[in-house]
Amino acid sequence: MTNTTTHQPTTVYAGPVDCIERECEEFWDDEGEDRPGVNLCSHIAAEQICAACSEPPKEEGGYWQRTVAWPCKHVAPEPEGCHAWQLTPSSHSFIDNTIDKLGVFTKDYWQEVDGKLAVVGLRIGQRPGHVIAFYGDWIIRHPDGGFTIHKGPAEVTA
Repeated sequence: MTNTTTHQPTTVYAGPVDCIERECEEFWDDEGEDRPGVNLCSHIAAEQICAACSEPPKEEGGYWQRTVAWPCKHVAPEPEGCHAWQLTPSSHSFIDNTIDKLGVFTKDYWQEVDGKLAVVGLRIGQRPGHVIAFYGDWIIRHPDGGFTIHKGPAEVTA
């Protein structure tokens, strides 16, 4: 089977099998009841991997067979001292949280799509001087803390 997935980040959860399978004590209260709203325990970490280079689970709900860290060797290298992320619906949360942790304001960018409002990108920074990245665009953070956007292909759906 040929992998037709493009080289883009995807989030996977890594940790002990007991934690992944919700058998960790953090998922249960003192009476052994399920704690509502606890989706991950403290032993699980979200990691970014390349969707194309990594080998996905063979069955629904299975484990990744092999993972390659993001960014992979197939992506354009980052300019010296810069960080680059490609914004997609699946990388949106990770990028939003990462930039927010840098102390930079971010906000979902909405537009009308097929007669309904939908998130189509990410606004970075405060007005004036903010930038807007649409799905498929590359977000570049420069050593001076500034951001630029490199336009991606016309449409990204994953």
